[in-house]
Amino acid sequence: MARKPTTGGAAVRGLDTIFGAVSLVIALALMAHTFSDQYDVNQLFGDVSTVFVPRALLVLWIICSAIIIARDNTGMEVFNDIRWGPWGRVAGVLTATTAAVWAFGFLYVMPLGIFALGWAFGYRRWGWLALVSVAGPLTVWLILGVVAGVPLPEARLTGLF
Repeated sequence: MARKPTTGGAAVRGLDTIFGAVSLVIALALMAHTFSDQYDVNQLFGDVSTVFVPRALLVLWIICSAIIIARDNTGMEVFNDIRWGPWGRVAGVLTATTAAVWAFGFLYVMPLGIFALGWAFGYRRWGWLALVSVAGPLTVWLILGVVAGVPLPEARLTGLF
């Protein structure tokens, strides 16, 4: 597939490379910072470091920066065929579920969140979706909350109902 012409020609493509390079340098600097002695604290769950999630997000940031640079310099058409509407719905459901789970608790919100996420992804077998939406959080609660004793978010707004 040929690269579609952009307004501004090579100047616009050069800006993408600069943006990708600056973003890449920032991400690499932040990644290097996570290895400093400031983060050498007691680990939460044995071998899992407290900066595991930030490092994972920084790796995604580095990959995205590299894609921006590569796309600008090679004419890659990586994101042109993606339908952004479903991904926007998924991002909205994830954001709402994350916010609601801290206010209303894991067991109340997660079945609704999983059902809404399945709907946002386009899954239309309602029976199976409802079954997984209820059985999944109950299984996680039973294994992690009851058996392993991991505290899951509880309802903070209990006085409302």
